[in-house]
Amino acid sequence: MSEPLRRCRKCTLLPPCSHTPLEKLYSKIDQARASYPNTGHKCVDAEAVSVALINNGDESVTSVATTTATLERVVCPSFGRRGICTNFQKLGRCRYAHPLNLHTIDTTALVSRCRVHTLPLPCLHCSNAEQLKVDARKELVTCEQLKRDILSSHQALADLETQRYLFARERGKQVKWGSAKKAADEQLARMDAGLSSAQNDINRLEQELSSREESLEMLQDAIAHGRSKGLGKGHGRIEGKQAEKQRTKGTVVAAV
Repeated sequence: MSEPLRRCRKCTLLPPCSHTPLEKLYSKIDQARASYPNTGHKCVDAEAVSVALINNGDESVTSVATTTATLERVVCPSFGRRGICTNFQKLGRCRYAHPLNLHTIDTTALVSRCRVHTLPLPCLHCSNAEQLKVDARKELVTCEQLKRDILSSHQALADLETQRYLFARERGKQVKWGSAKKAADEQLARMDAGLSSAQNDINRLEQELSSREESLEMLQDAIAHGRSKGLGKGHGRIEGKQAEKQRTKGTVVAAV
């Protein structure tokens, strides 16, 4: 019975799972096989008829062969290939034979599977989930470090503003001319440049912190909802951002 397994409707995992145990799968297979038209009994009847005719006399051998050939049917093509009769599933009937001894149900032990995602070990979903947690911890540490850097930058900016205020006040008290005034103006310009540079650094750190916090929220949301690819076309890679998906989609459309 090589029909592809469907995911569980409750947990969306591949069976066997907690909702669909292995015994239930076996029982469903047995029920499906039992519901097929059991045309194998006709062959048994043909053998019985042949035995009866042979006992009556040798002149009935020709009629026995004709009767046996008439009663035997061709094996269902889909049942012979896959163990599943597509005609019976779609129409509820099939005119071909379905000998149950043609296939054997493999009841050997399955390979070890992940208890959470029911995927063969090593489970790529689990490895992706662990990688998401590691990335989230790294982003959290980076955000905390950026917050400390911003706080220290604000303190440094406040010190620079205090120094500039004191320098400007002292400069205003003592009116200077010539080279003294020029030196004071240059000192004041350097202080203004230092203030501007410190403010730009704070803006850059705040922008980086905002971007990091957004990435951290996305990672935490992915961890909470288990958004990671396993055995699909992602080949175990973590899902990218929505913008990257849209950009890839646009590229494909443009190529077409």
